[in-house]
Amino acid sequence: FSIFGFNTTQVASMVMHVVVAEFPIKEGMMGEFCDFMKGPFGFDVTCGSKGCRTIKCYTKDNSMGLYEEWLTEEDHKAYLEMRSQPGHAGFEKGFGGIVEKFFAGPPSIKHFELDESL
Repeated sequence: FSIFGFNTTQVASMVMHVVVAEFPIKEGMMGEFCDFMKGPFGFDVTCGSKGCRTIKCYTKDNSMGLYEEWLTEEDHKAYLEMRSQPGHAGFEKGFGGIVEKFFAGPPSIKHFELDESL
């Protein structure tokens, strides 16, 4: 099996940066938030960003968790910068100005690097 000319072992070895995020969602807004993220301005934009290799979404009660694999931390930072720009995806306040209405508090975002010694 290959992805863009790389076999799956090569792709797995290219992932060097992992992001784990948790978003507290306001009571009663999880369904609307999930629908938004499944739309054209949600996960499709993330997955299409330079360096993004995978994103997995987990939900429980009023919390959404994301597990993301990126080639580099710099790729993830560039993605966040792009998302925060006013006018991104046609939103006057940028993506953050739209999704913050769903949040019950600030997200928790943690960055990890591949430790090949383990």
